[in-house]
Amino acid sequence: MGNPKRTYYRMVVLGAILWTVAAISCTGSPWFRDVAPSPRDEHLAIVRVARGDTLASLAQTHLGDSGKAWVIATANNLQSVRAGQHLVIPLKPIVYGGLAVDGYQTVPVLLYPNMTDQPEARDGLSAAIFNDQMHYLRKNGYCTVRLDSFDRFLALADALPAKALLITFDSTERWVFEIAYPILKRHGFTAAVFIATDRIGNPGHLTWPDLAAMAADGFDIGAAGNSGSSLVAGAGGGNAALYLRQLEEQIRQPQVAIAQHLNTPCYFAYPGGETNDVAVAMLKRNGYHGAFTQQPGGNPFFADPYKLKRFVISSQLSLEQFERLLQIFVKADLQ
Repeated sequence: MGNPKRTYYRMVVLGAILWTVAAISCTGSPWFRDVAPSPRDEHLAIVRVARGDTLASLAQTHLGDSGKAWVIATANNLQSVRAGQHLVIPLKPIVYGGLAVDGYQTVPVLLYPNMTDQPEARDGLSAAIFNDQMHYLRKNGYCTVRLDSFDRFLALADALPAKALLITFDSTERWVFEIAYPILKRHGFTAAVFIATDRIGNPGHLTWPDLAAMAADGFDIGAAGNSGSSLVAGAGGGNAALYLRQLEEQIRQPQVAIAQHLNTPCYFAYPGGETNDVAVAMLKRNGYHGAFTQQPGGNPFFADPYKLKRFVISSQLSLEQFERLLQIFVKADLQ
């Protein structure tokens, strides 16, 4: 890959050029009047905004993903576009891994274990508190990202918005669909729902049509085993061969069920957050892209994709404590 420091500074220089061109475009400089309609190379394009264009439509046209509107907005330092405006569109990330000379990006992942519509309930986070937290995230510019985007970030294959985060649920109970889902939709957020597939369709639990509706709205559906039992504690009763059979069943069967009903890529959340090297190896063998623990902390690009960290959000957490969990950048001298 060459010298990482040299590569980094080349990307910074390219970024400076892009920002300079973007600044000139925003001033309506005559320099742009003689530019061809869509000059481009493999790294960037300069486009003229047509009537009816939006950041999302431009992202779909030039980046193949309307969800990457943030890339255009960030490169041009704007929140919306107008007809006749010239924009610089980076066709490839300027810097991978959220690296900067003074540190690196980290992605917080929030786990909500239980939720209730009872405002004073002790067992579970109230819907009102969850709504307040989502309001705080939206008001302060945070955005949720899909698991595949997060996976590409970890693999240094793509970039994420500066305030990217993930919201997750390890439950098949009805509250996921009836309480959390509508609140998230109202605020424009998505989440990843990790399910124990044997529980789907049971009384008081989610159904496959529920999950399909959420998936159609951009929610990720992952696995948490077939029974939701720990992959570590007491498994196999000390019999190594039995443990391996049970482990493969917990990992393989939910993957097959989710693929049959939803046809989506599969990620895993360890039941109870517990794992070991054998479980990690079994996940890799069965083609899972990554897995989530319940160890607190953020996730930089160099995080272990099979031991990703999450903050468990409890009903006792104050809004001030919630804010402190949302660290998105770690200071470090990378020069």
